[in-house]
Amino acid sequence: MGKIVVTGMGALSAAGKELRGFWETLYSGTTVYGPVKAFADDPNCRIKIGARIPYDIRDLLLEAGCPDEFSAGYGKAALYTIYTVLAALRDAGYPQGLAGRRTAVIVGTTMGEIETEETITRLLCSDRVPPDELYRQYPSENLSKAAAKAAKADGFCLVVPAAC
Repeated sequence: MGKIVVTGMGALSAAGKELRGFWETLYSGTTVYGPVKAFADDPNCRIKIGARIPYDIRDLLLEAGCPDEFSAGYGKAALYTIYTVLAALRDAGYPQGLAGRRTAVIVGTTMGEIETEETITRLLCSDRVPPDELYRQYPSENLSKAAAKAAKADGFCLVVPAAC
């Protein structure tokens, strides 16, 4: 039996929420990042620049046909991952997912849920001990598991540590 590789792309960034808009923004050279005022005086934020994704992720997921209960329990990083996986599946010609196909999901990331990291940092900076449950919410494999669930993938689920 031959190997089958299905490729598709999905994008969700300050540069666009669909591939066409994303690539047009990149090609035009438009700058989509800059100073973040909320970080200016925050001593816990080392990086003071960023880009805002101007879309409500839960609304985008509903538009993409992802029911609210599916995304319950995930933070923003996983929800962004779910959205881009659904877009990549549409682009690859598999809008209904990969159910019944043995498919691995591999996600390259440097982190897990950002809200969890921010909460842990705030607690540590105020000399408070974060509860153990916060650390269990942070693992980066949460993102690949969310991607696999969205894709209805039945196979290995891996995270490849990557640098930004």
